[in-house]
Amino acid sequence: MVLHTRVKWAVLTTVYWLSAAAILGGLLAALVGACIWARRAPVSRVLSVAAAIAIMAVLPDRFGEFLVHPSSGILIFVVLILLLIALTRWLRTRYPRMPLGPHC
Repeated sequence: MVLHTRVKWAVLTTVYWLSAAAILGGLLAALVGACIWARRAPVSRVLSVAAAIAIMAVLPDRFGEFLVHPSSGILIFVVLILLLIALTRWLRTRYPRMPLGPHC
């Protein structure tokens, strides 16, 4: 906890917003990369990578105390997107006439 600081609040606010922008930019890059990769990868590999990401996102929060944003909160979006893509691809192979949006 910072009790006495000589840094102005404007500087701290600017650093806060730059940090938030970097986090959101990294999340966007991870989501786009996951979507591009998952559309062409085998469904079993997509599911195994989604499970590995989910496990590795939860482990640090379970076995350590971190005072920053929880990693599971950020990476869970990547897992959800991968599972959604795997589900749509599985449904397309199982039910080819079902309309599920744009074709992969």
